[in-house]
Amino acid sequence: MAPPRRYRARFPAWLRLASALSAASPCAAELQTHSYAWLMSNASVVAAGSVTDVSTGFLSDSRKAVIHVDGIIKGRLRARDLEVSWNDKEYEEAAYQKDSRVVVFAVMRKDSTYGQAAPGISCWLVEKVDIKGRPSRAVEYAYPMDLLTGVPGSALRETEMMEKSMNFQMAKRKQWILTDNLLPPTRPLVLPKPPKPKPVAAKKPSKSHSPVGKAKKSLF
Repeated sequence: MAPPRRYRARFPAWLRLASALSAASPCAAELQTHSYAWLMSNASVVAAGSVTDVSTGFLSDSRKAVIHVDGIIKGRLRARDLEVSWNDKEYEEAAYQKDSRVVVFAVMRKDSTYGQAAPGISCWLVEKVDIKGRPSRAVEYAYPMDLLTGVPGSALRETEMMEKSMNFQMAKRKQWILTDNLLPPTRPLVLPKPPKPKPVAAKKPSKSHSPVGKAKKSLF
């Protein structure tokens, strides 16, 4: 008696194609921890300013933010506006909020555009926080910013606030990075002066050479 035939399950062509595409598509990269020293040394530019625009790429995961730079902590810029682009497949950045104050750690790519030094920790959303009755510039030290290691204790502070939830209140603690205690001093942004136009040599008036005929002797 012949052995029974083994049948392979056949799937529709569209299902096989979808499976192949999902296997080939890159998955979101996991965020990595980095030290503050690593972030500062690997960034080409560290700038402070305000976010003026956040845009999304057409039918893609690419995004771009425009930061109006007020001061430079590291590096140089040739324009007042700094454009930083990233891909949401790496991490959906939430720190780039329009009209917010930020500190950005950017790297220059080979095509002279700027990207982030590291996903999740390259844009610091700076807030005004009341620390022991004194307003201070600070960045909340919570995910993903807590992936940043090597922050000295002198730059960390903790606040406690009461949050209302239904019919009761509960204390909530927040940890902050004081930017003025951690970052180097900010220097004014000095843009390169445009090259002076070359002086145009004045054109000398051209001499008109009109042919003068020789005077003929009068016959009379």
